[in-house]
Amino acid sequence: MIESDKSNMILHASSIDVAGKGTLIVGKSGFGKSSLAIKLIALGADLVSDDQTLLKKIDKKIFLSKPKTTPNAIEARGLGLISIPPVKKSELFYFIELTSELSARLPPVYNNFCFGVPIRLIYFNPLNGNIEALFLMLKHGLIDSINLGKWFVLSKKSNRQLVIITGSSGAGRTTAINSLEDVGFEVVDNIPLSMIDRLVLDESESRNIALGIDIRTRDFSSNHLKSIVTKYNDINEIKASIIFLECDYQKLISRFNETRRKHPLSGIKSLSHALRDEIKLLDPVKIYADVVIDTTDYSPNELREELLRNVPVNLLDQFIISIQSFSYKRGLPRNLDMVFDCRFLKNPYWKRNLRDLDGNSELVKDYVIGLPEFTTFLKKVLSMLEFLIPSFKKEGKSQLSLGIGCTGGKHRSVVFANELAKFLESIDKIVSVNHRDVNFEKNK
Repeated sequence: MIESDKSNMILHASSIDVAGKGTLIVGKSGFGKSSLAIKLIALGADLVSDDQTLLKKIDKKIFLSKPKTTPNAIEARGLGLISIPPVKKSELFYFIELTSELSARLPPVYNNFCFGVPIRLIYFNPLNGNIEALFLMLKHGLIDSINLGKWFVLSKKSNRQLVIITGSSGAGRTTAINSLEDVGFEVVDNIPLSMIDRLVLDESESRNIALGIDIRTRDFSSNHLKSIVTKYNDINEIKASIIFLECDYQKLISRFNETRRKHPLSGIKSLSHALRDEIKLLDPVKIYADVVIDTTDYSPNELREELLRNVPVNLLDQFIISIQSFSYKRGLPRNLDMVFDCRFLKNPYWKRNLRDLDGNSELVKDYVIGLPEFTTFLKKVLSMLEFLIPSFKKEGKSQLSLGIGCTGGKHRSVVFANELAKFLESIDKIVSVNHRDVNFEKNK
């Protein structure tokens, strides 16, 4: 190491890029770091930097680049400096440590931790190692046997997410997994734990996966579930997490009574005893869950919003925009990022032929859109979102929750929310719309 701080350091190492994956070559001085890099470049790799490499941590990734003082060249012993234009930046996937020892035929898995991030470590003998095979490994990935019951290809295309939704029966698991399906997850409910490996390790599927798991699941065990999550998190290419849904005991009883569904543990037990037994069985899962969501006071749309706030959907390169119209009389909805007030627009309520209609009707829609201020207001909001969304995504935010309010939540806010959603969907944004108070007067 030459110099370092908490998120940057310069190492005495050469570095290359193969198919978008960065490799750092380290070893003793004079051991052949540059020579190995040259041979790999001759096979199709790109140069990042020779002799010295800058490492920089951004979020949870490490990137390689050339220090400013290092020339755009690589040293070839006996020839001098060969001019090679380097790539500007490459994400670090592999450490190659040069060694004089012979490697095992099927070596175990090693990781080297850099800024706390585990990076695959490869020991390579430059004198008798198979350089062509090394290049193919860097390009296409490596197969490891790591107690998964089958072989798993460690390649960049497998970098995906496994979300397990579990918790009390009646707490909203079905709503949760349906919400993840809406944003591109492959969803499977009540899959036996013994079959999860077959699903997750299927190389033909690259989508993120959401699994609904509860006590009805065949071979369910809190310890088994924990071991599955731990196992996948040891694989750099899979991020596994558990989201636990809980709900107030009395509310659960109310929900079961309303739907008249049978609790999975009921049998000869009463509903109250079955719920208490289930809560006790699931307590260990709740303790090690990554996220716990209390759904007691949530509507299905509010649960969806809260869930998507806790799932890094940006791994799908997707950004969720949630739009909710509301009445200021009933207060602001929870968990809004931004609020837009439509009360300055002329109120259709004072038109007798429009009063009993809502913003979903063509008559109210035509009236509100025809107001001179409407189009200007919509353009300015869209202009603001055009500026803000890339900034939110850059900061790792995966969802933006917008509130659109008017006096009664029935006319102006509904029209504006619909038109805003329509335009955002036309430019390939993922949008959900909920009109919280549009039927409030009818339901009173």
